[in-house]
Amino acid sequence: MRIVVQKYGGTSVGSVEKIKSVAKRIVDRKKSGDDIIVVVSAMQHTTDELIALAKKINPNPPERELDMLLTAGERVAMTLLAMAIWKEGVEAISLTGSQSGIITEDNHTRARIVEIRPARIMEELAKGRIVIVAGFQGVSGKKEVTTLGRGGSDTTAVALAASLGATICEIYTDVPGVFSSDPAIVPDAHKLEKISYDEMLEFAYFGATVIHPRAVEIARRYKIPLLIALSDEDEKGTIIKEDNRMEEIEIKGITKKEILLIRFPFEHPEEFENIFNEIVKLRIPIDFFSIEENVDKRIANFVVDRSEKVSVASIPNIVVFDDFSVIGIIGYGIAGRADLVLEVIMKLRAIGIEPLLFSQRHTSIAFLVPSSVADDIVRILSRDFITKRKKYGKI
Repeated sequence: MRIVVQKYGGTSVGSVEKIKSVAKRIVDRKKSGDDIIVVVSAMQHTTDELIALAKKINPNPPERELDMLLTAGERVAMTLLAMAIWKEGVEAISLTGSQSGIITEDNHTRARIVEIRPARIMEELAKGRIVIVAGFQGVSGKKEVTTLGRGGSDTTAVALAASLGATICEIYTDVPGVFSSDPAIVPDAHKLEKISYDEMLEFAYFGATVIHPRAVEIARRYKIPLLIALSDEDEKGTIIKEDNRMEEIEIKGITKKEILLIRFPFEHPEEFENIFNEIVKLRIPIDFFSIEENVDKRIANFVVDRSEKVSVASIPNIVVFDDFSVIGIIGYGIAGRADLVLEVIMKLRAIGIEPLLFSQRHTSIAFLVPSSVADDIVRILSRDFITKRKKYGKI
């Protein structure tokens, strides 16, 4: 019998009616013969409401207590879904992260998974039950409840799929798949039927919110196929799996992500180390790191997610710019392509934009632009590199 892991986001279980609909969908899948583990996020808006409530009590709540509070959201969703499945005539059991054997680091609010001990899950599957697991949470080696930070439920689902040897991990959300660009920006953007792990990692990293990069990294490592699809329709979604292509060039998409550009000057290595140690303590992911050499001092530059604004603002002697976005050009065969970089630069200069802080990886080229023109740039590059099927891209 196949093991299938499904994950439902907050919008998919955002009301009683939606929970009942998801329950019927899960039961139908179970009746087809698969063993089903379901990972759920908190109901829509619940996490934000809990954070707001905590800050009314204490503007700087202790991270341990915040973790204890936030895990309640997923517990509400998992138990209601289990009840709905029972109503459909099939046995189900809800399990917290700790009951599921999800062991994490000792860090609160941003813990990473160390290992999964799925004995309890396997016992329940052997009884013929559907297992509902609370996403976003685990337990540390010190027996403390922890949360996994942004994308935690996606990460939970893929990590469980890897540890259980699942056939597939299905991520159900409020969009029908992965698109070449954000349809809200590019109306004629098309849905991708399939995409490689490497490409999806770049899509997720540079702005596509359908799945978190941490989850894609685990799927790639353990070769777990992923499906991104709508939770309330049977429309075919996007499959993410290994892709063994040679060196042909294929641009799959253009993405946008709003970021913070961080700069700080320093004269001595000690100054640099002091500021960077603050970043390390806050566990803030960074990218586009560079150092400019000036006559009398050096300036460090890097980029962080826009959600880190409060955290980075607490670090002394840094300057935060919140009016930049990262544009990503994603596809195969573009690593090291100086001609492609030049073409991008010339296109942007033609509209009076000078891109900043270029980053080139195996499956992406990314650069910073002012947020005020980011949507226009996405439309221009989508038209020229995808819609027109130019020499650098094909669909």
